[in-house]
Amino acid sequence: GVAPLELEFSSRAEARWFAQPRISQLVRRMHALGEHAKAEATTRREKKLLEKFYSNDGLKRRVKLLFEPDIVDALERIWLAADTDGSHTIEKNEYLVMHRKLVLALDPATSPKKAFKAAEEDWMKDSEGKASLDKDRFFWCWFELADLWTDSFDVAAYVQVRMH
Repeated sequence: GVAPLELEFSSRAEARWFAQPRISQLVRRMHALGEHAKAEATTRREKKLLEKFYSNDGLKRRVKLLFEPDIVDALERIWLAADTDGSHTIEKNEYLVMHRKLVLALDPATSPKKAFKAAEEDWMKDSEGKASLDKDRFFWCWFELADLWTDSFDVAAYVQVRMH
């Protein structure tokens, strides 16, 4: 099971900010991501890093990163590139094209069949059964991807994530 989530706050203002429905949902998602990552961790170093990143302080810092202007700007640029039909949502066909380009960038040797299967699986998870992704959901998906490849709380590390 997932460990219980009990954040501690340094002020009433911080507690109010994190109590907002949208923010508390992001915290729960980030917490679940961390619990999954910790369960999958194989090395002591990996487990120690994950404990830091998904601690009380780590969760708060990571969620706050989603609102940093440089990160929002980077996510906006990705959104504009992916929303090729200008509908203000990312439909499955747009998602699949975006996913294929990402797979090619990360591992050009991936077979088309394997890439398509991964894209279908990721679409099911990311779309949560909906016909398209709205901007909030799209931002979360990309942030989650950057979060998996970043081992710091530094804004620049998220904006300029290097995947290798």
